Amino acid sequence: MLTWIRKESKGSDLWRKNFKDGVFQNIDLDGANFICSNLENTIFNQSNLINGDLWRANLKNATLAGISLQRADLSESNLMNANLTGADLSGACLEKADLRYANLEGAILDGAKLANADMTGANLRCASLNGADLQQVELSGSNLEYAQMVNADLWRSNLEKADMEGINLSETDLMGADLMLAILWKANLKDSDLTGADLNGATLQDADLDGCLLIGTRLNKADLRKAHGICYSQLAETETLYQAKMNQNLKGMIAKMSPHLLKKSSLAGDIMA
Repeated sequence: MLTWIRKESKGSDLWRKNFKDGVFQNIDLDGANFICSNLENTIFNQSNLINGDLWRANLKNATLAGISLQRADLSESNLMNANLTGADLSGACLEKADLRYANLEGAILDGAKLANADMTGANLRCASLNGADLQQVELSGSNLEYAQMVNADLWRSNLEKADMEGINLSETDLMGADLMLAILWKANLKDSDLTGADLNGATLQDADLDGCLLIGTRLNKADLRKAHGICYSQLAETETLYQAKMNQNLKGMIAKMSPHLLKKSSLAGDIMA
């Protein structure tokens, strides 16, 4: 096992090197070049990787907890099962990165670029992703409880079965996103854009939907009970509300003025109870 301790490596050229099972202890790696390097199972302890170039690096099972990775290039890197709890990835580029089942609890990803990344089953509980680019990201089955995603771009992202309890998605672009069976209990969706999104079977109890755009949104079997800020004019623009749960006053208005929304259609789909 290779161990580097308290070594000045700022701007080092370490590309295509094999550091598997290594340990980097108290090292300044600002701007270091790890392009295509093998860092599987490597431990970074109290080290700095700000502006680091880790394009296509293998960081599978690596430990990067609490590490500074601001503005680092991690595009197309393998971070599967990596421990990134509390890491600072603000402004970092993680486009097309493999983050399946990675632990990003409490991590900072404000302004990060994550387009087309695979984050299936990732733990993002209490993480901050304000203003992040998450277009077409795979987040199915992920944990996003109490995450901050204000003004983030989740265009056509996949959040099927994601746990998003208490998440802040205000002013967020969720156009065409897949949120089927997602848990959005107590979520803040104020002024977000859910145009064309799939919320079939989603749980939206106690969610804040004030000013939320629901044009062409599918809400078959969705649970809207006790949702805040929701009104008839919003629901009238949806694609389907078949078997959706909501307060009786709203349901009565829809039955009277837009009864077609409560009927089963080809867009309703088959949602498991």
